[in-house]
Amino acid sequence: MKRVVVVQHAECEEPGLIAEALRSRGYALESVLTWLGAPVPKDLNRAEGLVIMGGPMGVYEYDRYPFLRDEMSLIASALRESKPLLGVCLGSQLLAAALGAKVRKGRQKEIGWHPIP
Repeated sequence: MKRVVVVQHAECEEPGLIAEALRSRGYALESVLTWLGAPVPKDLNRAEGLVIMGGPMGVYEYDRYPFLRDEMSLIASALRESKPLLGVCLGSQLLAAALGAKVRKGRQKEIGWHPIP
């Protein structure tokens, strides 16, 4: 069966409609629940793609959340293998950083979808 790895950082940050869309197309989801201490895989193995969900932390908080470094390595692996990848909120921060962007804390708290100033 086709498989997609989904990394989650908080119980409330689940894939929701993304999961529904993937399942409706025949994909099984392999969830990596980092907030419960699940280890981040080194690579996608035979998975078709990667989804990195949001969370309350920032990409720059490596010292407080060491698994973020493992996620950066997983993202780099997915990029090298040209695997489809979707980053949501924190996931997009991690993707941007893996691609070389400088990611920093914003001036105001962001929750949900808002324009970027």
